[in-house]
Amino acid sequence: MGLPPDSNLPPARRRLALAAIVALAVVVRLPLLHGSFIAVDDYKQIVRNPVITELSYENLKQVVFTNFMQRGHAPMYVSFMLNWAATPRSYAGFAAVNLAFLPLIVAAFYGFSGLFVRGHVWRLAATALFSVHAVTADVVAWMSARCHLFGVTFLFLALVAWKAYLDAPCPRRKAAWYAASLLAAGFAVWNKNLFCTVGLLIVAYDAYRRRRLDLACVLDKLPFLGLLAFAIAALQANPYLQDVSTPAMGGSIAATLLNDASLLVEYLRYLLLPGPTYIWIDVYPVAGLLDVSRGSSLFAMLLTPLANIGVLAAAAGFLLWLWRRARLEEPLVAAACGAIALAPVMNIPPRWVEFAFRYDLVPAAFFCVALAASAAHISARRGRRAGVAVAIILALLTAWHAGQTYAQSRAWRTPLTLNEACIRSFPDARPCLQQAAEAYAGQGNPRAAIRLYERIDRIVTERGALRRESSAYRLGQLYTRIGDPIRACHYFERALLRDRLTPASRDEARRALASETCDDALP
Repeated sequence: MGLPPDSNLPPARRRLALAAIVALAVVVRLPLLHGSFIAVDDYKQIVRNPVITELSYENLKQVVFTNFMQRGHAPMYVSFMLNWAATPRSYAGFAAVNLAFLPLIVAAFYGFSGLFVRGHVWRLAATALFSVHAVTADVVAWMSARCHLFGVTFLFLALVAWKAYLDAPCPRRKAAWYAASLLAAGFAVWNKNLFCTVGLLIVAYDAYRRRRLDLACVLDKLPFLGLLAFAIAALQANPYLQDVSTPAMGGSIAATLLNDASLLVEYLRYLLLPGPTYIWIDVYPVAGLLDVSRGSSLFAMLLTPLANIGVLAAAAGFLLWLWRRARLEEPLVAAACGAIALAPVMNIPPRWVEFAFRYDLVPAAFFCVALAASAAHISARRGRRAGVAVAIILALLTAWHAGQTYAQSRAWRTPLTLNEACIRSFPDARPCLQQAAEAYAGQGNPRAAIRLYERIDRIVTERGALRRESSAYRLGQLYTRIGDPIRACHYFERALLRDRLTPASRDEARRALASETCDDALP
């Protein structure tokens, strides 16, 4: 009784529908070809990154080994090196590569949707919604988020290969699909170590298939759980995350639980109806109300994961209760897996968590799958009229998100307008100020960048926060750029004394201070 039966969609029509979805996904993002670098990481990782400007063995070795251990972004950096060799300093060239990657993402998501959604029509509906969802707009537009495009694609492929492993008819094919799933999971983690939950997602899906969670659900997942342990160890060893986690999240168990619950509610709202483009959203009201950022770092490091697990366990328990009451199997399991996928994101300190939410495609994917699975369930139980009604609702929601994505893609053509809107909404938000400063510097207006960085420096000084690639270091660079060595030396000295710098930044500051100009300028 579904709408319409699968017999109406032979393989040729499915391929045609997927091609139309890919075309729509590209069209709503075409304005990006006229955009520009905007985010701070774009300047650090692309525009001012000497490693990617030369395709050499030494640079490849540094990217593959050093960046893998620190951030897990090695494939992204290799793609940056190839991109730079073809179109140096061209944002349009980098955006074109991201757009060219969309067909693979759409195909991978279509395969992934088959894990939970019955019926090709509803799978295509989920794929269409995900391909134009506004959450994915900034991921394609922000070049430094390319690792999310790579990582989420391989995560989808890992889950699809795992389903093929379960369904394989002979041991040889089972071994081949198992190896393919493990390889794809490894590439997902290698592209972005926040995708470490792929092992937990496979355990959850296998338990759903078996209708029970026992030792058999875990034994053949041990290599995947090993990837999880390795990714967590890499995250803990990452000096970048150690720097940004100084204002620790966790003053009390109650505060952390309430904060995480508010994040889940706010993110679900954002998944359904996205807000203004590229503006930091206050999704942690409880954190600000209860001032949870004053807990000790060590205590918070131990407390926050436990509190997050408690929130997700409560959400999963509620979903299982609904599962038994309403027998909505696929959509609720999909939503539960989405909640599991939120776990690594929720371990990020509160001032960064809303930033991570905007670029985490996994919960958005499960959200679209859950909507389509619910629509398929309603259509099957209530008949064709109900199916037509929910299909119309899904189509309107897809059109709404397509319009939002197109608007966000156009907004990247005027990055200063976006950053200034962000500053008006959050006057003391350091990320907003820093992005605007980098946008001014990138467009050849260093004096405007200096004004904003001096404002950041005052905020950092008042809060006593230590930041990697700090405002003092950037002020030293910018004053050198405009020919004011006295102030440049002053800020380089402050950066060395106060802030946590990368080895390369520290060496640059020391070379500047060792020059004759600084010897004459500093007392």
